[in-house]
Amino acid sequence: MDKKKPNYFIYFAAIFLNLSCLSTGISYSWTSSLIPVFESNDTSINPLDKPLTPTESGLLVALLSLGSFAGPWIWGFLVHRLGKKKSLLISNLPILVGHVLCAAASKVEVLFVARFLMGLSISGAWAITPGYLSEIAEPSNRGILNSFSLGSSCLGILWGYLVGPFLSVTWFSVVNVIPCVVFCITVYLFVPESPFDLVLVHQNEAAKRSLMTLRRSSNVEKELLEIERVIEENSKDNGGFTDILKNKGSLNGFIICVILMIFNTMTGVIIVVGYAQSIFETAGSPIPPAYSAILVGTVAFVATVVNSQVIDRLGRRPIIIISSIIAALSHTALGVYFHLQSTGVNVQNIGWLPIASVIMFTFFHHFALGSVPFLILGELLASNIKAVATTVCTTINFGLAFALSLVYPYIVEYLGIANAYFIFAISMVVCAVFCILKVPETKGKSFKEIFALLDKK
Repeated sequence: MDKKKPNYFIYFAAIFLNLSCLSTGISYSWTSSLIPVFESNDTSINPLDKPLTPTESGLLVALLSLGSFAGPWIWGFLVHRLGKKKSLLISNLPILVGHVLCAAASKVEVLFVARFLMGLSISGAWAITPGYLSEIAEPSNRGILNSFSLGSSCLGILWGYLVGPFLSVTWFSVVNVIPCVVFCITVYLFVPESPFDLVLVHQNEAAKRSLMTLRRSSNVEKELLEIERVIEENSKDNGGFTDILKNKGSLNGFIICVILMIFNTMTGVIIVVGYAQSIFETAGSPIPPAYSAILVGTVAFVATVVNSQVIDRLGRRPIIIISSIIAALSHTALGVYFHLQSTGVNVQNIGWLPIASVIMFTFFHHFALGSVPFLILGELLASNIKAVATTVCTTINFGLAFALSLVYPYIVEYLGIANAYFIFAISMVVCAVFCILKVPETKGKSFKEIFALLDKK
């Protein structure tokens, strides 16, 4: 087959892989739709034996992050031994079981277990998918393929906002199982293993077949040779954590990825998504909270579509810097609104400000802040350290998310909701400065060129 012909298979493969990320989005918006139901005294809509207390509602949000925090070491262990494809398939099973438990739950303890299981799968999806996509993509389309991950997550968030408020808990849970099942079938049948993983275990012929499937071409010898050279250069060390510290380029890439993972959480997105309806209720939004949340979910998806069109043209650094600055402005505006409201100022004339601020933040978070750090993680980490380094990075990311979920109610209680958003704003300013000073541009570069650039920094 002519190599110059458009290769649509790689895009379908990316869509199949990112069904796992769609499921993570459903899990994130799950609380926004269902916590009001579980807190209700109406037994016709609340399947639990008693309404949730505020503490139990907070735990439903936090346990998702706790599961995410616990998961990366499991998935890192499996990736190192089974490769990315098998590990990603296995990582989908906890979230499937979680939704089945939710469908039959009558006690909050069952929901706690389900949320923890969902978190395990979330960590698997985000620890494995970006690296998998980076390794099966070409330099020319690596950015757009990785943008599918956040786009799929946004679709899942929107799914939760659109469907959750209008179905019973049981039927909502049943519907949420569908993408899990489709993911397992399509990835198992149609998506080949990463050629990098196959070369790592000396299955070079299998790696060649994988490349032929991915490129829809038999002329893959040059690319296979480059993969073999990259693996050989990176495999001089055995891939343990201490080997990250031995190589200047590996250490530079690892430090950049860790810091970007911290900023990815400190955008405050887990709070905005998990408490979307509550935020609008507190702000006194003129639009019903459920519909405000749907609007936010729609904006998030639109942002990822825009991102997919520009990330391989504009590059990673410019869009994450611009997005950080605008996110800081959005959080500042929301903080000012809540400060005025708390001091007794009549904010009726600016009742539109919370919605506008959240929409602006949501757009630019999903345009860059939510996706680019994971894309860069897949690009900056060498193959021999990718499993352990990704495990550490995602553990830090999800661990911080868990801590933030736990302390957010106390920040609101003791410092005020306005100061919570001022903290997020400051974090975004620091993120912009860090990206300007330290993050390299990887647009259009091969892995060999990226690692050479890191060695020089």
